Amino acid sequence: MQKRSARHSSSTSLTRRNVLRLAYAAVPAAAAVALPRLVGTAAAASYIKPDWSNTGIPVGTNLTVHRGDIVVTTPGTVIDSMDVYGYIKVRAANVTIRRTRVRGTGTVAFNTALIDCNHSAVSNAVIEDCLLVPDSPSVWVDGVIGKEFTARWNNVYNTCDGFGVYNAQNWAGACNVTIESNFIHDLVFFSKDPNHSNGTHNDGIQIQGGSNVNILGNNILMFYSRGKGTLDYASRAGGNGILVGANLASVTASQITNNWLNGGIDGMYILRGKSSSMRFGSVSGNRFGRDQFGFSGGASTYQIRVQSGVTFNNALTANYWQNSGLPLAVSRTGGIRYDY
Repeated sequence: MQKRSARHSSSTSLTRRNVLRLAYAAVPAAAAVALPRLVGTAAAASYIKPDWSNTGIPVGTNLTVHRGDIVVTTPGTVIDSMDVYGYIKVRAANVTIRRTRVRGTGTVAFNTALIDCNHSAVSNAVIEDCLLVPDSPSVWVDGVIGKEFTARWNNVYNTCDGFGVYNAQNWAGACNVTIESNFIHDLVFFSKDPNHSNGTHNDGIQIQGGSNVNILGNNILMFYSRGKGTLDYASRAGGNGILVGANLASVTASQITNNWLNGGIDGMYILRGKSSSMRFGSVSGNRFGRDQFGFSGGASTYQIRVQSGVTFNNALTANYWQNSGLPLAVSRTGGIRYDY
């Protein structure tokens, strides 16, 4: 167990608007919260729900402004306590990015992310205690993309997707990604998106292929960002909390464990892509809210949606409703649905 210092959040004298504007003056700190750091295995683990108070940059951190992109080519580089008006592109092994705000800059016209871990040289990257919020939200800008990274205790919002996971060098190969204890929320919808004919397909976390992907203890709220994009916060049709798309290759030997999910069209959607079958791994201990888009006039919801041919290491009834603690069941309103 490690002590977590207070974060810039609405629980201190900073409001949510102040946080968005990065008002990093010294403010009174809330009491520290003890949270576990569990990486790679979450069996029987006890996570504390990530939110504004315990993710992002700790209160009192002094940030050094950097204008322009940062391209990291030296192994072992540590980026700490920076305010980056640009993007961070990781192109080396053992890079650590912590206590840093990444804003992006201007308008881009290609799919990218505030932190890009796609390069072949990337391995063992760590992204922790960061605030990942673009100054100019766009259909093109996600929070973090790539492979070979561990992301924990980050506050990610106003992006298109929160995280995108794939191995650009070997679509079916190991991704070696752990996304743990992050707060992913307020994604931005745009009605016009060159990637899709019907607007942006926002996902808290999207996994496109590969193995060894661990999604542990995150809080994912799929309600559109208020005042950004072309749909407001009231809409619950905010894409998928977690999308296992398998559009590049099957996703195997992976786990989605002990997360909190609410809102969206699907809390979690797991597909097998072009394969006739796919054994994903484990999906257990996740807690689902009920404030989700209702199909057929509200008569049907999809907390966990699974394409036929996908199998798991455990029964999906080992996932639960947040409000009652009761297990999900297979039915139109029970929380588990299969596509046949």
